[in-house]
Amino acid sequence: MRRGVALFSSPVRGLASLPRHGKWQALPQGERAAWELLGWSASRWDGQERPPLSSLQSWSELGNAQQAAAQHGLGWSAAEWDAHRDDQAGLDVVVENQQTATASSSAPPPAPTTGGGVVGTVAGAAWSVAKRVAPLVGAGLSKSKHPAAALAGALLANAPTIVDSTSQPVTVDGVETVLYLDDSGSMTWTGEFRLGTGTRLQEGRLVLGSLAPLLSGPTRVLKFGSAPTVLSPREEGNQVSTTLVGMQWDGSSGGTYLWKMIEDDVMSRYRPGSGKLRLVVVTDGQDTLSPAEYNGVRGMDPMMRVLLREGFDIEWHIVVLGEVERKERYEALAGATGGSFLSTGTFDADEPMAAAFLDAVSASGEQDHAASRRARQRQYELEARRGKAERFEWYRALPEKSS
Repeated sequence: MRRGVALFSSPVRGLASLPRHGKWQALPQGERAAWELLGWSASRWDGQERPPLSSLQSWSELGNAQQAAAQHGLGWSAAEWDAHRDDQAGLDVVVENQQTATASSSAPPPAPTTGGGVVGTVAGAAWSVAKRVAPLVGAGLSKSKHPAAALAGALLANAPTIVDSTSQPVTVDGVETVLYLDDSGSMTWTGEFRLGTGTRLQEGRLVLGSLAPLLSGPTRVLKFGSAPTVLSPREEGNQVSTTLVGMQWDGSSGGTYLWKMIEDDVMSRYRPGSGKLRLVVVTDGQDTLSPAEYNGVRGMDPMMRVLLREGFDIEWHIVVLGEVERKERYEALAGATGGSFLSTGTFDADEPMAAAFLDAVSASGEQDHAASRRARQRQYELEARRGKAERFEWYRALPEKSS
């Protein structure tokens, strides 16, 4: 086994026992950064929180950045990673003990598996019964001292992410929406003179409350920090639950892994079609964890080159909380794609700039959205010609037709 912690060492293999080899702060900076990309944090390392989804995933299920972190940052090969992954016997314990482990909660247990991928089946059953309450029930169970209950709780807590990752990619016909919520530690900072007495997270939840009713059509919700976590997988006809999403959006996810994460998420979950992919981001900072080319505010450029080359029609709607360096680039990204941008300290839905942003989001989900979208892009083009907005080398003008 390579240096670092023993990934899966426990009587019931997998999540029942967290790694305890060494102190988190004592790890070399590069090694700690690699673990962070795999979803680990100081609180997860010492057992205060449940382990990340990567501890259940095979090598092929890891994202590109996570594979690079494991291989180059920790010295793990694909074969070594899979050799220490949860085996069938360990997961069978979850199925056999699920009913007992969840008896004290209000959520019924998932049904036993009948073949196929055990993790995906267990998660799918839990999700079909408990729906969005599963992560909250799981968060409580995962703190149990009983190994089976802790393991069952961890699976429930990760049910949205597992269900999402095991679903077939969706062809983008019509409007498909992904809401990305910044869950980095800086979101819990008080805003001082910019945000009054509240935190950026509190302001973000206010934004969420105004945004959610406007996100018509199929929508996925992820929070991102050192790694992404699905809070609500794609479902037809269901409005985003601001209460349950807000309870899980808690600023507990470490650093900021943004542009490469979004590229990988889109490429793995969607296929280009005749429709539009509406990407909505609420953030308070710049990407600090993506690979070099994708790092910082310019990391949006390689991401857009890849997504446009693949044939995706992307429309960005971006909210920046507080003062962020080079935030004009976020505004230009939104404008170039016919989307909208809002920079806010203390969010007020009735304030003119906030109201205009929300109106643009609402209109972007309508069938006849093309005319208003093209008008926003023309405004961007005008500002770019005047030197008031940056013109991107990947830029593509929207077609003039209104259908």
